[in-house]
Amino acid sequence: MSDPFVRVALVNYSPKMVTLEVETEDAFEYRQLRTDTPKDRPDGKSKDIGRGKHRVEVPAGAICGFASRAMVKITNATAENVSVISANGKDPWPQPPPPAPSAELNANGDYVERFNNFLLTEGLNKGVRQPMVMIIEPAGAG
Repeated sequence: MSDPFVRVALVNYSPKMVTLEVETEDAFEYRQLRTDTPKDRPDGKSKDIGRGKHRVEVPAGAICGFASRAMVKITNATAENVSVISANGKDPWPQPPPPAPSAELNANGDYVERFNNFLLTEGLNKGVRQPMVMIIEPAGAG
């Protein structure tokens, strides 16, 4: 049985890039939902984020996210509209998915499937899809 985890999707409904502050005791991989990948693997390339408090950027009309096994604190110091969707140990994401933040994310007509597959891996473990292991160094390690 794996440790509890939380998947977090940051949905930017703003026409501007937004910088958020993310704080957690895990080091993790930060990813963006893409439209130029297979719809069952919509995650873009990852960016490693260390433990502690860090700034992350969410492009205008985009969805970015990560997973953590530690408590996560997210601060938006701007007035821009960014929704935080979390799935605390849940698979699939809470339904229904949030509205697409841009026409580009729904251009292929497969946004709902892409969102539902965001931050997941291929394959099954005991009949249940498993979250992508994106935690580089868990809290309390090292």
